[in-house]
Amino acid sequence: MFADLFTYDPAAIDPAIREQMAGLLQARSDLLAAQAEVAALRARAWGGETALDDIIDLKSAELAKLRQDHNDRIRALFKESVDVKELLDVLPTVGVLLLQKLSIPLPVIMEASGMDMDAIKMLVKAAKDLINDL
Repeated sequence: MFADLFTYDPAAIDPAIREQMAGLLQARSDLLAAQAEVAALRARAWGGETALDDIIDLKSAELAKLRQDHNDRIRALFKESVDVKELLDVLPTVGVLLLQKLSIPLPVIMEASGMDMDAIKMLVKAAKDLINDL
């Protein structure tokens, strides 16, 4: 399994999946660019620049749309490509084992590693919606 992870060739993947991945990667690129822009604006605001609130709000609204598009694309790919029912049987056990090994709250670790907590909340909601659709 791990050998496949490090040696896979996108050219060998089904063309329909490659097309989905191309769209998903472009959506992620757009999302990351917007996240960087909002983070830079917030850094400037924290640094003392004033009158950035309206720009930050506008860019944050755009960011929310990009997050939703990215999550919709992930959801579509997973819905077609992952045995969600089997995955749901395994995830609770893995999650509990992982949480037992942490000495600080999981959200702190996630945010420290650069994860977008708003995007994760949307992803969790999308996962719940996907489960309800099944």
